[in-house]
Amino acid sequence: MEKILYVVPIIDTEGPTLGREDMIDSWDSLSLVVQKLTGELRESLRDSFGNPLVINWFMLDWTGYSKNDKEFQRRGHDANLHAVWDFYRKGFLSDENLKKTKDGLYWHYHHPPLDGSWGWNKNWNDSKWYEYILGKLILNHNYFPSVYRAGKYVETNENSHWLEDWIPFDYSSISPVKREFCDWSEATTSWSPYHPSVENYQIEGNMKRWIARSLPVAAKGGSGTLDPLEIEKAFDQVLKGEKAIFSFHTHDYYKSILEEFSTAHKLIERISKEKGVSFKYSNCLEALRDYENLELPQLEVQVQKKDHNIDIVFNHVIFCKKPFIVSENEKGEIKIVNSQKVSDDNISYKSELPIDSVRFGVGGNDVYGNTVVCNLNV
Repeated sequence: MEKILYVVPIIDTEGPTLGREDMIDSWDSLSLVVQKLTGELRESLRDSFGNPLVINWFMLDWTGYSKNDKEFQRRGHDANLHAVWDFYRKGFLSDENLKKTKDGLYWHYHHPPLDGSWGWNKNWNDSKWYEYILGKLILNHNYFPSVYRAGKYVETNENSHWLEDWIPFDYSSISPVKREFCDWSEATTSWSPYHPSVENYQIEGNMKRWIARSLPVAAKGGSGTLDPLEIEKAFDQVLKGEKAIFSFHTHDYYKSILEEFSTAHKLIERISKEKGVSFKYSNCLEALRDYENLELPQLEVQVQKKDHNIDIVFNHVIFCKKPFIVSENEKGEIKIVNSQKVSDDNISYKSELPIDSVRFGVGGNDVYGNTVVCNLNV
């Protein structure tokens, strides 16, 4: 079997940002840069098999931050719900383009401070903006994520437990970095994903979900720059007969994004030739699926409703603790709805929707990262 290093390029996709000379400050300017990235540059950056660059887009909603906060205003982020999603999904990341390019469309989340001020909040227990955002993505975009990346790399045991209930794959580790806003000092620095421990998300344990490592190419936020020795280490793992996933990342708003992709590619291509090991551009799912050596048929769901009672049946076992069910009333307000297992096989569930529900949605994943979403009117 040919030895291959899977290379996973990631973009934290957050839209234009004001206030710094190194950042793209308008949707029009961003559109021109992304057009170059997904056009001529993509075609020029090819892996060992001649395949063009594959990009993994981790999409953000700025929901939960206050439009009245001075620092948030200074940065100029678009706080409208789905603003980033709508910009990309209308063209660059349409279903047709995603199928053609094999790019990945995944979830990026910044948990806002309780007062909505600018910053990164480690306490996921003080608000439920993440559930609101996912609920609206199910209802408005027919989307539920199987892969996650933490904003500013902020992960804790508490949100690790929440992710364990819903999302099988996580590309948040920047080990061994430790900063005021994040701590990955105990996590592995190998290029092998791991199952985290219940007691400590940084060390290997018995949780079902996977955490993978990704390093910045030219981070402006104090988390370092891409070290060629890290790329060599990834190729060396493959030479030893181990599987490895090498991932690098940047942000869509950096003016340097085209240069960053070119820089990373040149380093990887050079080291690939020196080591005599092929590399393959991949989306997050493909890389982890190969790593697990696991394959499952597409996840499907049947939802039957009678008034406000619903029965949910999947075609095989889901990863989730239970289905993610969201209900919406006429005012657009949503609730996350509980469900009960009908049997012990993690396939059949039942639930009762709120009396004011006018529509609802169901989302779920399996351990392979297959996702299913169903939306219905009550």
